[in-house]
Amino acid sequence: MIFWRNKDDWEEKSMMLYHYCDNKKMANIVAGHTLRMSDITKSNDYEEIQLFYPYIMTAIEKEYKMNPFSLDYKGEKDFEALKRLLHVTHKLVNIEFDVGEMTSFVVCFCEEGDVLSQWRGYADGGKGGAIGFSLEELKEYCKLYDGIITLAKVKYISREELQSVIADKAKEVLLNLQNDIGWIADKFSMFDDGEEYNILLQTRMLHIIKKVLISSLEYKHESFSEEKEWRIFFSEEITKNLQWLFADEEDSIMKYHHVIPKLKNKIEFNITDNDMIPYYPIDLYDISSEPIKEIILGPKNNILERDFELYAAKYNMKNIVLRLSEISFRG
Repeated sequence: MIFWRNKDDWEEKSMMLYHYCDNKKMANIVAGHTLRMSDITKSNDYEEIQLFYPYIMTAIEKEYKMNPFSLDYKGEKDFEALKRLLHVTHKLVNIEFDVGEMTSFVVCFCEEGDVLSQWRGYADGGKGGAIGFSLEELKEYCKLYDGIITLAKVKYISREELQSVIADKAKEVLLNLQNDIGWIADKFSMFDDGEEYNILLQTRMLHIIKKVLISSLEYKHESFSEEKEWRIFFSEEITKNLQWLFADEEDSIMKYHHVIPKLKNKIEFNITDNDMIPYYPIDLYDISSEPIKEIILGPKNNILERDFELYAAKYNMKNIVLRLSEISFRG
């Protein structure tokens, strides 16, 4: 293993993404060969999953008025049916937010590995480290789970741009709903009682809305643009249904929910003083045979090069470039 103290001593061969964390988490990642995708609602960024909500509901009504289509729901028709459908969906989404069901598992990266705001916010005030991964290798890993896990560069937008994004998402919701209506009507045309039709329509609408809310993880307010953030997250909402995630038997719903088989019997928990945080562990060796390319020690980190070399060797992590932050950090 070779170490360089200065950035200029190392020729960067490909773009890197850095995961900032405290010292204990950094050591656990190296020792356990795992990277945690944690429940976003338990993080500093928990409000981001609500970025489109509840504004998306009003935007859907506005878009439907401009481009209506035939809709039946619980005895109502067209716009009145849509309003009733959205009202019920709104209530269900609120319940899921309250109980922690409306979430995704996320791990965050930064394009730069030595940024003062990142040290302060995510690496124990500069006492932690920034773990460098190859962007290309992360892309290839996510391609293996296309439609299940997404790697996205965060888009930083103004409030005005957010309104435009929400309007586009409203169009997307209605297009998906319209496509589903024909399929649902055909499936239940043999029933005199429309209740099963209403239930399936409501289920599909809830799924469509939740998927749009998950997609908000690709966006942040422009005031955070210094973070230059990338994220890996599950493309659909994380269900916390005990039967689906930990029971031995298979449920028919699993064939319609692509995320569930990926999570089944895989969820772990980080126990804190006052909480338990579910997470999905990424096996680093699923990314690459040498997944960690570099570690930058924060400006207040006291780890010595030889000590880290011994630690990495103990856990069979090879060829990690180690360097020190170049930032002078006080306070």
